[in-house]
Amino acid sequence: MLTEKCHLPTSLSHSILKSGGNSRSKHSGPRCLNWFMKFITTKSFMPFVIYRIALGLLLFALIWLGVLAPDAGQPTH
Repeated sequence: MLTEKCHLPTSLSHSILKSGGNSRSKHSGPRCLNWFMKFITTKSFMPFVIYRIALGLLLFALIWLGVLAPDAGQPTH
């Protein structure tokens, strides 16, 4: 069981604070990770597994149907 709080490394927290942004977005990532770690230690990892498999299948289907291009994020030369 996870008994200690999850803390950001100093360099990461410094870069987040230095970047500007509103305070909600600065703290939502670590809160989400804390919640997720607590959830998988007290409950089951299976919802996350199902979500990831479903998302992967959806992406494969969208690429296969031509809705998404597999190289869409690559720079063109």
